[in-house]
Amino acid sequence: MISFTLVTLLASNAALAAPLEPRKDQTQIQSRTSNTRVGNLCLAAGGENNSQLILKSCADKDAGARAIDSHIVLSTGGLAEVDLGEHSDSFVYVRGDVNEPAQGNRTFRPANVEGYVRFQTLDWQCLTVDGLLPGPAKLRMTPCQVPSVMQDFMLI
Repeated sequence: MISFTLVTLLASNAALAAPLEPRKDQTQIQSRTSNTRVGNLCLAAGGENNSQLILKSCADKDAGARAIDSHIVLSTGGLAEVDLGEHSDSFVYVRGDVNEPAQGNRTFRPANVEGYVRFQTLDWQCLTVDGLLPGPAKLRMTPCQVPSVMQDFMLI
């Protein structure tokens, strides 16, 4: 009886010492890069009429986005999609109607890369942060075959 009580006590203490699991309802998608211009920036809607996917300070209340199925859903209620133009010129815009059917290569599918998230389209283009040069950090599409930490994001 004493050994059973001791085992139970040790097991309960081990459970208390275990690290907490991350939140299941992650509401921000942060750039992985540590560059000061890009670090601590999260995906958000911005531009004219919140029509483009941009990077904002994670402290901004509007910098909320979730990865749901094959979509990046923003706190503003919009859905991020790739423009249908050439990928060299393509940008990511925000569609207002989340209930509209997905349109092929325009949507993202999250992929797990060493504990980070990579957002790629069905035609293997990846969402990438372009912020190493002077000026504001921007989002663009690049081929996923190009290995880059700039393509990886964290769910926080």
